[in-house]
Amino acid sequence: MDISLRIFRGIGPITESRDEEFSDFHFTAKESDTILDLLMKAGLEDASLLFRHSCHHGSCGTCACIIDGTERLACRTPVSEFQATSRIEIRPLNGFPRIKDLVVDMSPLFEKTDETWPYLRRSERDGKRFEDCIECGACMSACPVTEPFQGPAPLAFLHRRLESLDAKAEEERKELLSRAGESDAVPACQEHFACSRVCPQRVAPGRRIRELRNLL
Repeated sequence: MDISLRIFRGIGPITESRDEEFSDFHFTAKESDTILDLLMKAGLEDASLLFRHSCHHGSCGTCACIIDGTERLACRTPVSEFQATSRIEIRPLNGFPRIKDLVVDMSPLFEKTDETWPYLRRSERDGKRFEDCIECGACMSACPVTEPFQGPAPLAFLHRRLESLDAKAEEERKELLSRAGESDAVPACQEHFACSRVCPQRVAPGRRIRELRNLL
């Protein structure tokens, strides 16, 4: 099947003085190909094209991007979902500083879990982690909330930590709920549930945030 990719290009943020730029690539794709397979081919055609990839089977979250308007993992998006002769637009995730082409700076997500929610990283050292979330950033990108908001992923992490506490950890429970109740945490969520719709691991951050709200 003949497929075209329209890939976002450029360094840094879009400004009023610089329009969005795209490059078009054309392929004869196999039914078994994924969007990541085509990105790899595009990279062979144009070595300046920058995108991230690692595991190629949906475990690392590295290849998350916006594919035809929806946050998805490129390695788990089959070309067969699209009609032959389609032109598929690929854009970087929203809500993160743009570095180049499809690559964004993911440090805001990691910093929110490292600094704002220190209990979560501590639980990993204790051998417990939020094993379902792959920190791909899709939920953060899809969330339409514009005012200060910690975001779906950190709050889903917090909910998971609360679930893992035993009855004796009352002080930590109070502290976590206090953090969840801060103005840029659960109260800032507008319950659009876009985060849950795009999560490749079905973590359902929106549901977890609603459950946190019920605990406050």
